Amino acid sequence: MKIPVTKFVCAMLLTLLCASSGSLAQEKPEGNDAAAASAAGGPLLWKVTSATSTIFLFGSIHFATEEIYPLPQHIEAAFDAADHLVVELNVGPEQQGTLAQMMMARGSYATDESLADHLSEKVEGDLTRYLAATGVPAEAFDKFKPWLVALTISVMEMQKLGLDPALGIDQHFLGRARGSKPILELETTEEQLAVFDSLSEQMQQLMLKKTLLEIDKIGVEMHQMLDAWTRGDAAAMQELMFKSLNEAPELKPFFDKMFTERNLKMADRITGFLGTDSTYFVVVGAGHLVGDDGIVALLKGKEFPVERQ
Repeated sequence: MKIPVTKFVCAMLLTLLCASSGSLAQEKPEGNDAAAASAAGGPLLWKVTSATSTIFLFGSIHFATEEIYPLPQHIEAAFDAADHLVVELNVGPEQQGTLAQMMMARGSYATDESLADHLSEKVEGDLTRYLAATGVPAEAFDKFKPWLVALTISVMEMQKLGLDPALGIDQHFLGRARGSKPILELETTEEQLAVFDSLSEQMQQLMLKKTLLEIDKIGVEMHQMLDAWTRGDAAAMQELMFKSLNEAPELKPFFDKMFTERNLKMADRITGFLGTDSTYFVVVGAGHLVGDDGIVALLKGKEFPVERQ
């Protein structure tokens, strides 16, 4: 048996945030909660203005189901009003082969080393038991680095729950923009992959260890995350996104790379857009927008007017 590696790595490139630091829910709120959320403003959307430019910042979920659509009308209207779409990465079918090769090159051992050489006996045992329970042969991951194993497991679990990266917010707007609006990127593939490949061996093993420990909680956490996103509850979103850090402070170096450092770079690039005379619709993972170190707070700190929509 062989796992469909290309499918997994392409999906992971669409959801580096979700697969590593928090899962996104599959279920929509019960009853009329979704309609009430839409009436109250719905998912996370901010408007940033300068003397010449307008930017709409929309918090994305990268894996989703059809139940989150249609999006609230004011969000689609903001997209329609924009001259440009801006995403973390512009990933389409034509890029998937190249992206898969890049991830495999970054996330695999090129020498005689194997995954087992870099894991403690405890983590290796937990991984072996998980793979046996899911029907995946352990040798399928022999050459993967721990960070790639952790991401692959996360993607596997989200797909089991019916979540699809093709239905994520990024892909929704990329599909609408292709052929009608210029598409800009906040990051490069190399920059995103470097976040993981630059992690110390200790941090990679900790990332895999925590992923395996939290597998049984993923369904509940995913429900809570999408519920917060649908209601537009930025405080709840922040709490859920950084729950792992609060429970395991030793993960701080990872969160600094994943969020703090990337947020600073993305905020600087968005600031550059504010110096133009165009309107931009920026779609970025919801976890990058919330909190004291989030992009929204960073733009406020630069004294740009920022309003929740």
